[in-house]
Amino acid sequence: MSSVSISTLGECLGAGAYAELFERIESRQAAHGEAGIDQVPREIRDALADAEDLDAVAERWAATDELKMDGWEPVETRQVVGDLARLAREARDAEQPVWFWWSL
Repeated sequence: MSSVSISTLGECLGAGAYAELFERIESRQAAHGEAGIDQVPREIRDALADAEDLDAVAERWAATDELKMDGWEPVETRQVVGDLARLAREARDAEQPVWFWWSL
C-alpha cells in the first residue's frame, strides 16, 4: 500500500482526480525516512464506506498500472478492497481518520 495506490483507488471510486487526492494525503515520516504513516483523505474513506459494488471497484483498481507493476492479483485485490471498505465504515461511524503504514 502506498500513497500512489491509495490515490489510484480513490480515483477508481470516483472520489476525485488522482493528483488532487495525492496532494491531500497527510504524511508523517520517520526520522530515518524509510517508514511512515499516511492519512487516507476523507473523500476516499467515505467513498470506500459507501461503495456498493466492491467487486467492480476491485476490478478497476486491479487493472491500474500501479497494482499491475506491484504484482497484485484480482483475488487479493478484492479481499483488500473489502477489508478497506469495512475499515472505512468503522472509521467514518466513529468519526476517525484512516491511516496506513508504509516502509521501504
